[in-house]
Amino acid sequence: MANSKKLQDLLERLREALRSEARFREMVETHVDPMCRILTDGTITYANRAFCAVAGLTAGELLGANILAPAPGVQLLERLPCFGPGSPSAIIENTTRFPDTPSKWIQWHCSAFALDGSVMEIQIVGRDIGAQKSAEEASRLAEARYRRLAGNIAEMVYRCDEAETGSLTFINEAAEALTGYGPEDFYADPELGLKIIDPDDREKIRSVMVSDLANWDTPLQLRVRRKDGLQAWIELKMIAVLDKSGRVSGIEGIARDISSKKDSGLMPGDGFQLGPHGYRLIAEASPDYIYILDRADRVLYVNTALAKLFHLTPAEMRGAAWKEFLSAETYECQRAVIEKVFSTGEPARFESGSALGGDDSWEDTRLVPLLSGGEGAVQAVLGITRDITDRKDLEDIFRTAGENFQMGIYIRQEGRIVYANSFMTKYLGYSREELGARSMLEFIHPDYRQKFRENNRKMLRGEIASPYEYRVITKSGHVRWLLESVVPFFYQGRAAVLGNVNDITRQREVEQLLIRVVRGRGENILLINDDFIGGDIVREILEAFGYSVLFAADVDKALDLYREAAAGIDAVVINRIKSGARDLVQSIRRINPDARIVLSSDIVNGGGVAPAPTQSNIEFLAARIRIALDVGKKN
Repeated sequence: MANSKKLQDLLERLREALRSEARFREMVETHVDPMCRILTDGTITYANRAFCAVAGLTAGELLGANILAPAPGVQLLERLPCFGPGSPSAIIENTTRFPDTPSKWIQWHCSAFALDGSVMEIQIVGRDIGAQKSAEEASRLAEARYRRLAGNIAEMVYRCDEAETGSLTFINEAAEALTGYGPEDFYADPELGLKIIDPDDREKIRSVMVSDLANWDTPLQLRVRRKDGLQAWIELKMIAVLDKSGRVSGIEGIARDISSKKDSGLMPGDGFQLGPHGYRLIAEASPDYIYILDRADRVLYVNTALAKLFHLTPAEMRGAAWKEFLSAETYECQRAVIEKVFSTGEPARFESGSALGGDDSWEDTRLVPLLSGGEGAVQAVLGITRDITDRKDLEDIFRTAGENFQMGIYIRQEGRIVYANSFMTKYLGYSREELGARSMLEFIHPDYRQKFRENNRKMLRGEIASPYEYRVITKSGHVRWLLESVVPFFYQGRAAVLGNVNDITRQREVEQLLIRVVRGRGENILLINDDFIGGDIVREILEAFGYSVLFAADVDKALDLYREAAAGIDAVVINRIKSGARDLVQSIRRINPDARIVLSSDIVNGGGVAPAPTQSNIEFLAARIRIALDVGKKN
């Protein structure tokens, strides 16, 4: 009766193991991501259905083949993953190649299973990143277009993210024409911008930086020493970049060469007061549309650029009503803002698609009150309009692309989210309005914020190329895993960061599930390890995994234990033995031909001596035991 009950228990455990194996295999087999396992030389030992579909081969054709060249004309990986100390995972991105079939961009997540410090097997999970690569290429093209626009501006445009040090993060090619130094010179020497300014003029910059922000809009006239040793005059305008607390965290600005005007006495400075004719010369030389309107809506002044737009001369426009030159829609849009400037005395700025240049143009308009009289009444309004159609077209192209790519896309400026596509709102659970002007760090799990900052900074500097992972907390309080790449970007004429994001939460959950399914279910294990201390550590960890472990420190003891309890031992694990491993296996087979035997990597390779055990090595050993028990194959 006792033997019958034990046999029934063994049969039930076998059926449960088979059911568990079936559930596990069905889950992995039906997973949408391609998954496989390989040996360190690239030999494929397992491939699920999705992997077979990607490779275009059957499981029978893949098993035993090399993943670098599984079949003629087929290439899945260009190289095998490399794992360093403390780095049990790696990410590889490459294009696959197939005969007569378009290639795909695949991102492979590789996890090493090691035993005694040696990688024995590698698990690989793939993800199609074709859409992400297309988005990165679109971003690269958009960035190149923005940089071309900045490169074609005659004025020097610059940005520094550290206001106190003046370290530049961007400067356009116009810097070389202005100073003789190219962008690479400014990047190599963070203090070059201050060094070339005349020592007597440096105090002007310091005075602005410690003054109220209202004073920052006043252009500074400075002398600089060019690379060729000559002195030049520049007009420098600084714009403060504020952080969340309202403190100055960076500076953006523009500088132009005014040497010729300074030498001719047309620019104010050194006690010289510019007369009206000098200002008129500046307005006439500007490519912007400049005009002055009085309260009765009459044109008091227009520059040549604006008169040419209407195929008139400035004299023909002076004295006429402003609305005679605009469409009804454009006039109504402008008139409401102009009246507000007259009534409040405050300047205004707006962008309009119903523009001076026509309905197909976009323009940026600034309206400034002109005051006179002792009471400071607004007598006229100065308008300055600039064509920004090219910039708007690029922004429209970007938005269209961003909404159609199947991934999260967002733009940060000064640390805050200024654009997020629908997938980004889905990942975080917040609407665009809720994300607007909030810091990306607000959504990142506290444990990952510092690592996010470091990886983000390194990728923007070109120090790393592989996407990095972090966890976020959604609006509903759930934790999700995101995989991100970032590139420097220009948005609305200003430096920004473009982020491309994929949700890898399900992949992480699958990886965790794969770890959980290797746990024991109370099976009896005979562990053989001739290092008593190391073997005792292995025994304790295997017991923590849920196995019941008998321990033998030598071959003779192992055989005695197996003879006494062979019927109750579910598997024999030979983890370390100096010699006689194969003889021991044969002796156990003579006692029980169906014995399940798991050999360590060193014994398989004929070495027989393993280094000190580690947690990850024993976890891999537990996985091998689980496979031997569930599948029931001899090893």
